[in-house]
Amino acid sequence: EDIESDVLNRMLVKQILNDSVLTAQERYLLHVIYNNADASYSEIAKKAGFKHHEQVRRTLKRISNKLKKSYIFL
Repeated sequence: EDIESDVLNRMLVKQILNDSVLTAQERYLLHVIYNNADASYSEIAKKAGFKHHEQVRRTLKRISNKLKKSYIFL
């Protein structure tokens, strides 16, 4: 990747991680995933304070649906 693409990607990630359409819990989950990219859903659930890894999957689906309205490429 070139430097320009890297900067644009970082800006986009920051924008998504702070998007006001998301709840605080959804934003927190994205931060946990961003900082633990190789973690399993079970590990992410534990770090994010969820009781079950299925909550991660459902929350990500909800996030995806919300962001599809704002970001046409998702």
